[in-house]
Amino acid sequence: EHYYIPRDSREVERIEEVISLVGGHTLVLEWIAKQLNEQKINLDDMIQVLIHKISVHKEGQKDYKFLYQMLSDVFQMRQLSEDEKCVLRFLCFVPYTGISKEDVVRYGKKGTHTAILKLLRSCWIKQIELDVISLHPIVAETVVSQLDPNWNNTSIFFNNIAKDLVDDDLPVSRIDKLLLIAENAFEKLGIEEKGASGLLTAVSHAFFVRYRKYDLAIDLLKKAYKLHEKQMDELRVRLEYNNEQNTEDVAHNSLKNKLLEQEKKKCIILREIGEIYFASGKYDKALQYYMKLNDSPIVDVYCDIAKVYAKVNEYKKAMEEGDIRELLGQLLKAFPMRKLQIHLPRWLDALEEEHPVKKVILELVVKKETPVILDRLDLKVILVMHSHMMILRRNS
Repeated sequence: EHYYIPRDSREVERIEEVISLVGGHTLVLEWIAKQLNEQKINLDDMIQVLIHKISVHKEGQKDYKFLYQMLSDVFQMRQLSEDEKCVLRFLCFVPYTGISKEDVVRYGKKGTHTAILKLLRSCWIKQIELDVISLHPIVAETVVSQLDPNWNNTSIFFNNIAKDLVDDDLPVSRIDKLLLIAENAFEKLGIEEKGASGLLTAVSHAFFVRYRKYDLAIDLLKKAYKLHEKQMDELRVRLEYNNEQNTEDVAHNSLKNKLLEQEKKKCIILREIGEIYFASGKYDKALQYYMKLNDSPIVDVYCDIAKVYAKVNEYKKAMEEGDIRELLGQLLKAFPMRKLQIHLPRWLDALEEEHPVKKVILELVVKKETPVILDRLDLKVILVMHSHMMILRRNS
């Protein structure tokens, strides 16, 4: 009666019939009452649907899973808004102890708060504490069968959760809750599906930094690495097909960018594995993974290699001349030159553009044949270049 008040004795009898049809299951009755209260279906139609559904149920038993699948057809779960569907899919992975509405809104997209309020009114989700919501286990099973949660249609939630898992300033209690959600996601959606890679990397970071579970963290990173390799193989096949078709368009360039992004993610994973081995004192393993990154876009890999050598007291190897040159080269690549400005000495700037001395010096700079420091240029060099130019003119 809290949700629906019968108008007369006939409705009381009809409600008693509904109670009998659903086996007196309180959550089902609460759900029906809310739907009736919002006038999404009238009582007589409800009874007819229940009788029909039960009569065609092959096993002839009114088990709760069957009832929810039946009621999902009555209340047309597939006709919920996309925001409502997104919330239901995500809540499938939340422990039955629940999650705060604030956190669901935090991890969801725009419109999540409104969707939560609508789902509470229609009893698709329940409020177990003042600000904590959850799904009943049978509702969760119905959502899985009807809305097909997967890594793609839940990505907005898990991408945001991944960001929190790598935030070292969050309290451990919050990290614990997120790890439970991640564990459920891996179990239900598959830990070897390509959409799992981002969450795998984030969970690994949490195990490494927060709990010092080095072996588990490395195992998860290796799984993520394999997923990135698999995605790169798929991208290469698509690029090769485009090349055979001589296709050079926006989609082709997008594939190239995606391939580069996957390569960067692989490099990040390799470096993280090296970091874990270094933290656990396995310096030979750490060096092995750092060395794989010689040609990677990760700039500070040489510093990582140096710290391993320093740790094992091989100071000469920690920073040799070749390493310094390589490090400087990587730094220059990290900050690509877009513009080169050349400041000429006043005496050179005063010469005409076609003056042989000025012309030779500028050609040397442009061709990069030799390093030229103009303000320290020996006068003898200038005279030699000038004589050379005069000889060329006479010969021509």
